[in-house]
Amino acid sequence: MGVRVFWYLPVSLLSTIEELNIHSGFGNSFLKNCGVKLFADGALGSQTAEMLENYEGLNRSGISVLSQEELNEIIGRSVSQELSCAIHAIGDKANRKVLATFGKFYHESQGAGLRHRIEHAQLLHPDDISKFQKYNITASVQPIHLAADVPIIEKYWGERGRFAYAFGSIANSGGRLIFGSDTPIESFDPWKSIYTALQRKYLMNPKESSFYPEEKIAIDQAIKAYTLDSAWVVGEEKN
Repeated sequence: MGVRVFWYLPVSLLSTIEELNIHSGFGNSFLKNCGVKLFADGALGSQTAEMLENYEGLNRSGISVLSQEELNEIIGRSVSQELSCAIHAIGDKANRKVLATFGKFYHESQGAGLRHRIEHAQLLHPDDISKFQKYNITASVQPIHLAADVPIIEKYWGERGRFAYAFGSIANSGGRLIFGSDTPIESFDPWKSIYTALQRKYLMNPKESSFYPEEKIAIDQAIKAYTLDSAWVVGEEKN
């Protein structure tokens, strides 16, 4: 069986990528470069995701891996090289910064046919949700993480957790969702992620309450996120 691999090169190689004149789409239908990958912040579990306000009960708000100026410089270079960007952002401040930079380079990105994505987009400020549609940014999310994260979302984000894993809000505002598994952290079985996206509860405990059920999506939306839209973001929607 043939395996198709679509990769994002680490942004640490950006200078080499520029020297070799590699761009998004370099390769073929079985092995293709889609762009560059970079990190804007840390993670929820370690309380290093970059937040607009402090974590509940803690006197800290996470870490910034890249400043706004650094994001602007790196993404600007990437866009000039015709590279789509996949950026890890979990906290609401990190997501706001990344969306702001994508907005800054929106017209150049559209002109080059680039398809940027935010990896995880785990917590969003409600004012930022519509920016996914506005700037044509894909939210690349992993629904299966939700069930295990609920206790720590409630502990460290409190009421802000209303917009954690905000699949419904993103979709309803016209944003594009794609689903993944984050394997080997979680199972790559797509049906487990689809169940979580539809029910917003732990797979093995169907009697528990849904976590903010207003963020549920429909099964056709979930399947599209795993198929057509996932193909679109890497330029394979016609194959």
